[in-house]
Amino acid sequence: PSPPPTKHSIEEHEGQAQVDDDDNNDQNDDEQGEDAQKAVVDARAQFIAQFSSPQFYIVYAVVAIFALIAIVGSLHALYCRENEFFSAVRIFDALFDELNVIFDILVAVHLYFLHMANLSFLFLLCIAFIVIPMFVSMVQLWWEDRKYWQSDERVNAWLTRNASKLYLLSFATGSSFIAMKIANAHLFGLDAFSMQLSQSKYRAFQRKKLFSIVMLKNVPQLVIQGIVLSLISLTGN
Repeated sequence: PSPPPTKHSIEEHEGQAQVDDDDNNDQNDDEQGEDAQKAVVDARAQFIAQFSSPQFYIVYAVVAIFALIAIVGSLHALYCRENEFFSAVRIFDALFDELNVIFDILVAVHLYFLHMANLSFLFLLCIAFIVIPMFVSMVQLWWEDRKYWQSDERVNAWLTRNASKLYLLSFATGSSFIAMKIANAHLFGLDAFSMQLSQSKYRAFQRKKLFSIVMLKNVPQLVIQGIVLSLISLTGN
């Protein structure tokens, strides 16, 4: 029979077990640290990949175009042809509204390529809440012209020359409010961008986007995007 364990051997065994436990804990901590570091690296890579995707090249191009127009317009107003009415602020204001439209379009494109059956209806809704507000804003532009602007001879004469251009710009930018900002920026002193609408009438028209843009577009788009994120998280995609 083996001799009974002594007090010293028991303490030695417990000490070794404690050392083994400490080594295992250190190894687990190292593995958890590596996993966390890898997760951070993967998250950064995914974040960078999102902003280097072809979809965002459109955003970068639009920002570059508007910024270039604002810079060149400012230089032109200062050095080439004195133009104290030029407003770079309206160009950048139009840029922010245009980015809002572009991001909604990118969301719709993303929904289309997800190929999820339960998202097809949301895709149609997303498109509807881009197109409908655009046409509603154009109707608001038409109504404002007929009701308030025709009494102003200068503005009425400008609309006679440039109404088709204004509606075409509204369609191209996705909103008549964006078109009105550009048309009243006095860019390069050109007649097409010098509507000369009074500040009070300009602000009165811009306030009308609370209905056509905020209520008919921004709010529904946020709801749709929230539903999409919930469905994607539930399906694990």
